[in-house]
Amino acid sequence: MKRLTLFSLVITSMYYLSAQSFMPTISFTTAAGQTTYIVKNDDSKIWGKTVVMTGGMNGMLSLTLKDTVTGEKVKYKIPDMKEVGVWAKGMSKLKAITSSLESTNSLKDATRTDYSMLDADYYIFRRVVDKKGKPRILQLLNPGFDSKMQAYADPRAKQTGGTKLTGGLTGGLDKSYYVTRGGAYGVYVEKGKYKKSMSSIFDGCSELLKKFDTNFKDFAKHVHYFENECN
Repeated sequence: MKRLTLFSLVITSMYYLSAQSFMPTISFTTAAGQTTYIVKNDDSKIWGKTVVMTGGMNGMLSLTLKDTVTGEKVKYKIPDMKEVGVWAKGMSKLKAITSSLESTNSLKDATRTDYSMLDADYYIFRRVVDKKGKPRILQLLNPGFDSKMQAYADPRAKQTGGTKLTGGLTGGLDKSYYVTRGGAYGVYVEKGKYKKSMSSIFDGCSELLKKFDTNFKDFAKHVHYFENECN
């Protein structure tokens, strides 16, 4: 019975992950107490525990970190941070459950391909420049398949209804994202405009436009295909 319960949990979790297949977002309050790293402007990396993470409708605003080496608490703001990683506790739990079912090859294959997000151990935030030229620190949603296109959570995004069946691991589907290609100036991808803008978002990949329809709920699958199949 215990094994069946674990199997059911994985199937349920993967079902809802497949609807979006991006890394789920983390709230700023949830980050408190978690193992965290910061990449500074000189590319040096420091490790510690998050004391306080603040943010709002424009993304992360500041992060107070207790340094692992010195024990000092230091507050960092947007200009100080290029990247932030917060341990993804929930994802680690799901990976542990999945690994307990090693004999189920179909599940192993699924986590290695369609659900590449399960390979990510940290929620990643990066500094980007918005359409007004202002720096923002936003959460990267496609770590592991982000070398060509980077999809970021839009802090102002409206959402569809969420679910409690995965213990809070996944929520509703965002109706908008901030997207960059190669880290350059980005664009907002919106559900209501997706059909008209899909060809420009994935410019240079005609095979993607032929293979998929313009359904916004498949945006993450489109990004994954763009990463692996397009030049």
